[in-house]
Amino acid sequence: MLFLLVFVTSAVAVAGCNEVELVRWRRQAGAHWAERARFYFPALNARATNLFLVPLGVCFLVWGLFPKSDSGWHLVAAFLGSFLGNYPFDRALVPGLSFRVWFREACGMLALHAHGLLLFGLTVRFMPDRPGWRMAAVVSAYLLVHLALQFGVIRFLRLLHVLRPAPARVQELVAATSANLGVPVRGVWEMAHLNANAFAVTVSGDVAFTSRMLAAFTDDEIRVIAAHELGHLSESRGTRLARLAGSLVFLPLIFLGPAGAHGGLKGVLLVAALAMLILVLRMRLSRTMETRADRVARETETETAAYARALEHLHQLNQLPAVLHQRTARTHPDLYDRMIASGLTPDYPRPPPPARSWTGIPVYIALFIIFLFFAVATAPPPSQSRPAPQQPGAPSRPAP
Repeated sequence: MLFLLVFVTSAVAVAGCNEVELVRWRRQAGAHWAERARFYFPALNARATNLFLVPLGVCFLVWGLFPKSDSGWHLVAAFLGSFLGNYPFDRALVPGLSFRVWFREACGMLALHAHGLLLFGLTVRFMPDRPGWRMAAVVSAYLLVHLALQFGVIRFLRLLHVLRPAPARVQELVAATSANLGVPVRGVWEMAHLNANAFAVTVSGDVAFTSRMLAAFTDDEIRVIAAHELGHLSESRGTRLARLAGSLVFLPLIFLGPAGAHGGLKGVLLVAALAMLILVLRMRLSRTMETRADRVARETETETAAYARALEHLHQLNQLPAVLHQRTARTHPDLYDRMIASGLTPDYPRPPPPARSWTGIPVYIALFIIFLFFAVATAPPPSQSRPAPQQPGAPSRPAP
């Protein structure tokens, strides 16, 4: 019964937070898409954050109220409830989205993004504190599995049943663009996903387009987007190795235990700083390569600013802002700047960055309060003070 209560509470909490975030976006129904996207973006970020924060808060509350309950199963129930609570949010962007289609695609994407965290968690669990053969074996196993997933991502996605060969027309468009650029392509795929997008797998030479993009984009738009992705496949071998090294951003963090055991706080901070450095360098490299791929796409245009219009169409479908905050961690330049660089000045003024989230700070405050309640509720009771035993031969103190 408690399992079901945790499940329902998490689902309702996530769905409620998402609906609050979407209020401003819904109010902008008649506005320009770039203005609407400013209010959809904070809701999208809150959706991703609440997927993990809400289950944590619900579990802290349950563990504080029922300290003898099975905490592991309650965490599973809370996460499943939060996961299913996101369905109304995604349906708002894609009207008519059936639960069956959403569930299949969402599970596939969850597995794709969670395998790295699962591998990291298992590695930290078995990592010894002292250097030796056990540490070498754990690190070697981590690297082998990580690299296998990097090189086998296409096969992994096919096992998840979210990837299949692209339609014949898309295969022909990519083949023609490949011959024009002189960039070989190993495979062209269609990926089941709620968003319109495309990506290149540089380690294997594959290109994939999401189902929503193929359904909404014209052949000319697909062709220029394909040229952008082929620009990534034409990157130098050194750049590909740098990308592969950047994928090891979690590698330093598996040494948090040994670093804390031998170096204390300084060791932990050093490991965290190294991981942050890898992340920053990875993002800078990605941003540079995105600019290069944009240039490759522009060089294949058969009509002026075709690539700029395709980029704008993609952002409009996904409700992604044309301009982001400068301090936002991102790998792509702003759409507004990319369109100007492609020879097309948008017919609307440069919009301000996205609005702030409505539920972000309240959720963090609620989580902090719940955590304090959990800490107080589960703290051991203070031991009653007992009089110190009297030493033999010591005079007894008279009672008052």
